[in-house]
Amino acid sequence: MKIEPCPFCGSEVRFDLGDLSARCESCFYTGPTDDNEAAAHNRLSRIVRAAEEYHRIRSLSLMSGHLYNDPLDRQAERRAIRAIFDAVEGGVE
Repeated sequence: MKIEPCPFCGSEVRFDLGDLSARCESCFYTGPTDDNEAAAHNRLSRIVRAAEEYHRIRSLSLMSGHLYNDPLDRQAERRAIRAIFDAVEGGVE
Protein backbone atom coordinates (compact mmCIF):
# COMPACT_ATOMS: atom_id res chain seq x y z
CA MET A 1 0.00 0.00 0.00
CA LYS A 2 1.29 3.44 -0.93
CA ILE A 3 1.75 5.80 2.01
CA GLU A 4 0.48 9.37 1.48
CA PRO A 5 2.54 12.42 2.60
CA CYS A 6 2.84 13.39 6.26
CA PRO A 7 -0.44 14.94 7.50
CA PHE A 8 1.53 17.42 9.63
CA CYS A 9 4.20 18.82 7.32
CA GLY A 10 3.43 17.34 3.90
CA SER A 11 6.83 15.67 3.52
CA GLU A 12 7.36 12.15 2.24
CA VAL A 13 6.72 9.36 4.74
CA ARG A 14 9.02 6.33 4.44
CA PHE A 15 8.77 2.88 5.93
CA ASP A 16 11.34 2.28 8.69
CA LEU A 17 12.44 -1.36 8.92
CA GLY A 18 13.95 -0.71 12.35
CA ASP A 19 10.62 -0.47 14.16
CA LEU A 20 8.35 -1.54 11.28
CA SER A 21 6.48 1.74 11.02
CA ALA A 22 6.30 4.68 8.68
CA ARG A 23 8.22 7.81 9.63
CA CYS A 24 8.47 11.37 8.40
CA GLU A 25 12.10 12.43 8.28
CA SER A 26 11.18 16.13 8.46
CA CYS A 27 8.98 16.35 11.55
CA PHE A 28 9.56 12.87 13.05
CA TYR A 29 5.89 11.87 12.79
CA THR A 30 5.53 8.11 13.31
CA GLY A 31 2.86 6.64 11.14
CA PRO A 32 1.18 3.36 10.40
CA THR A 33 2.53 -0.08 11.22
CA ASP A 34 -0.02 -2.18 9.29
CA ASP A 35 -2.48 -1.91 6.41
CA ASN A 36 -5.40 -0.76 8.59
CA GLU A 37 -3.34 2.03 10.10
CA ALA A 38 -1.96 2.89 6.64
CA ALA A 39 -5.50 3.30 5.31
CA ALA A 40 -6.36 5.62 8.23
CA HIS A 41 -3.11 7.58 7.74
CA ASN A 42 -3.80 7.98 4.01
CA ARG A 43 -7.35 9.15 4.69
CA LEU A 44 -6.15 11.74 7.23
CA SER A 45 -3.46 12.91 4.83
CA ARG A 46 -6.03 13.40 2.03
CA ILE A 47 -8.38 15.29 4.39
CA VAL A 48 -5.58 17.64 5.48
CA ARG A 49 -4.44 18.32 1.90
CA ALA A 50 -8.02 18.95 0.73
CA ALA A 51 -8.66 21.33 3.65
CA GLU A 52 -5.41 23.18 2.91
CA GLU A 53 -6.44 23.58 -0.73
CA TYR A 54 -9.88 24.88 0.33
CA HIS A 55 -8.21 27.38 2.67
CA ARG A 56 -5.85 28.51 -0.10
CA ILE A 57 -8.73 29.07 -2.55
CA ARG A 58 -10.86 30.81 0.06
CA SER A 59 -7.98 33.07 1.13
CA LEU A 60 -7.20 34.05 -2.46
CA SER A 61 -10.86 34.86 -3.08
CA LEU A 62 -11.09 36.97 0.06
CA MET A 63 -7.85 38.83 -0.68
CA SER A 64 -8.88 39.58 -4.25
CA GLY A 65 -12.28 40.90 -3.13
CA HIS A 66 -13.99 38.73 -5.72
CA LEU A 67 -15.51 36.23 -3.34
CA TYR A 68 -18.67 34.84 -4.94
CA ASN A 69 -18.58 37.47 -7.71
CA ASP A 70 -16.51 35.35 -10.07
CA PRO A 71 -18.05 32.04 -11.24
CA LEU A 72 -14.56 30.53 -11.40
CA ASP A 73 -14.04 31.30 -7.70
CA ARG A 74 -17.32 29.58 -6.87
CA GLN A 75 -16.45 26.56 -9.00
CA ALA A 76 -13.00 26.24 -7.45
CA GLU A 77 -14.48 26.49 -3.97
CA ARG A 78 -17.12 23.86 -4.77
CA ARG A 79 -14.46 21.50 -6.10
CA ALA A 80 -12.37 22.04 -2.96
CA ILE A 81 -15.37 21.37 -0.71
CA ARG A 82 -16.19 18.21 -2.72
CA ALA A 83 -12.58 17.05 -2.28
CA ILE A 84 -12.91 17.46 1.49
CA PHE A 85 -16.16 15.47 1.54
CA ASP A 86 -14.61 12.74 -0.63
CA ALA A 87 -11.57 12.49 1.65
CA VAL A 88 -13.70 12.38 4.81
CA GLU A 89 -15.88 9.66 3.31
CA GLY A 90 -12.75 7.65 2.52
CA GLY A 91 -12.99 8.28 -1.21
CA VAL A 92 -10.50 9.14 -3.90
CA GLU A 93 -6.89 8.06 -3.44
